[in-house]
Amino acid sequence: MSDPKEGGHVAPPVITLTDFLRGIGSGEVITDAEEALAKIAEALNQHVQDYGGSPKAKLTITVDFALKKGITEISGTVETKLPKTPARGGVMWIGRDNKFTQQHPNQMQMFPPAPRVVRAAE
Repeated sequence: MSDPKEGGHVAPPVITLTDFLRGIGSGEVITDAEEALAKIAEALNQHVQDYGGSPKAKLTITVDFALKKGITEISGTVETKLPKTPARGGVMWIGRDNKFTQQHPNQMQMFPPAPRVVRAAE
């Protein structure tokens, strides 16, 4: 494509988003996004194997623009959010002394703990 004012060659405009992203950092944004996709797929599959359920993940491509003296500086980053390991839980009650206990305070204890043996110092 020629510029009639300059008499020289003008690069064609970027038409697709893929072409645009390929132009940022010599294609590193696309490479990073492809690697992130592979990590997401692996993490989702591993999460289902380990915990079941319907895990979620997120891929975010951020493109920053800065116009300085007629030149547009463009940078891009790729971020992922992978499924989290489910929190381990348990059940406890609050006793009469306002302390947590694993024994229901209003139920009789069928098997009381064995008495503590205290040995004399030798």
